[in-house]
Amino acid sequence: MVDIAKIVAGIEQGKLTKDQLLTQHHNVVEHSGTSEADKEIIIRAIEKQLRARFPAAATKTFGKDPIVGRAPVPESYDSEFSPEPHISRGYIDLNSNAVFRYIADALRCFGYTGGHYQQGAWPIKGDKDRAVWFPKLDQKNNRWINRLSSDKKTITEVQANTDGSEDNGNYREWASRIVFAWSKDDSGEELYRFVGEFSPDPDSSSDREKVFRRLSDRVDIIKAK
Repeated sequence: MVDIAKIVAGIEQGKLTKDQLLTQHHNVVEHSGTSEADKEIIIRAIEKQLRARFPAAATKTFGKDPIVGRAPVPESYDSEFSPEPHISRGYIDLNSNAVFRYIADALRCFGYTGGHYQQGAWPIKGDKDRAVWFPKLDQKNNRWINRLSSDKKTITEVQANTDGSEDNGNYREWASRIVFAWSKDDSGEELYRFVGEFSPDPDSSSDREKVFRRLSDRVDIIKAK
């Protein structure tokens, strides 16, 4: 049985990140075992937090009007970021506009069956040579800055520290990486967009710059077993 009071109390503490709130909203909407009345209570608590702390995400999810007279999430919006059309098609390519709101939804295209996922990469089960990678382009992540070339065929990781003291230990850990680049849409919503499958180019790399070349603009779906 769902403990509504405990869930709402956790939301109202104001400690959940934007992604956690959006994921919780998605899970509540999809959870068939929760009554509509209980769903509404949880969703109202989530909306209050989003409107207070992440207004752009709140507008994108709930519309402009707060709580009273709230517009429902358009079905077309949810389906736009759903993995299901890609899983049904059997592949993802640059022409299929594969964009996801959540890392976990992107990973579902490659057999992932878990819950919320926040790591920058996920090794594909049963395939030791490949991983799914979610780099933030042109954003410093403590050690490395990732850049996508203008032709979108090369990703370069540039070491943020200038003393050369840190190396990217997992540069050659995988023969290739299926890449969903982090970006923001016009409303500030964080999204993950497919940009291809890339492999390391050691000959063009150095201690401070790691280069990846696009290997393919299409990857096959891996269905969960």
